[in-house]
Amino acid sequence: MQILGNGTYQVNRCLMAWPDNGMVVLSHAPGLRLGDKIAKSQRGQRRRILKQSGEWLRHYTAPRQRLTHFNHKFWIKKLEARSLRNIATVSDLRMISDLKYCLHVQKERVNYCSVVHAATHGDFVGINAHYHAGVIYGVDIQGETWLPLAKEVARFLVWQQIHDPTDVDNYRYGISRPDFEAFLSGGILTGGDRSVILPFLIGVELHGRFIESFSSYGKRDNIKTAIRAYLSMNWSF
Repeated sequence: MQILGNGTYQVNRCLMAWPDNGMVVLSHAPGLRLGDKIAKSQRGQRRRILKQSGEWLRHYTAPRQRLTHFNHKFWIKKLEARSLRNIATVSDLRMISDLKYCLHVQKERVNYCSVVHAATHGDFVGINAHYHAGVIYGVDIQGETWLPLAKEVARFLVWQQIHDPTDVDNYRYGISRPDFEAFLSGGILTGGDRSVILPFLIGVELHGRFIESFSSYGKRDNIKTAIRAYLSMNWSF
């Protein structure tokens, strides 16, 4: 509340709390869900709101960051633990296999690369923020976990891509290039976090969303299209 209490980057306020009972009363966040506002916006406004979204995440995480080294094996282990039992077709299994191979190809590039970790709630996507009168309100942010900041960026971009794909012939790591560049133009990632770690974690996020799409929600064609665009890049280093 002290950091994001006013201006264009806000959170809903804590009004009352009973810690012993695990209860909290928060203020109402007005407006549309952020993802819906982005989807309803024309190109110029869409770019501005996506940039502001990246800036919101930068403001939210700025006070709690640390520099460490990226552990490729941790993410591959999590990825390998995901069950594929809901994926029955040969073509879909081949796509997952190709995506895994693509991530393995990047391992020498990403492993032990310097990376920014941040304390965050781990799910900054279009349904966990509201937009009203030029203000973005983060909601449902009570949890806290330390993650590579690039993982939060990857999660936002992939979620937006599979729920509201645009510029379907112009991609950057499986993400609409205009959306990708607009979100990052707010300065949320720099250096290796942007050029090395983010591409890898977008692949990790695409893998997770692809598996989830078979058991929990639709948008399956959108996620497949994004993965195909991701795989079409030249990943030889």
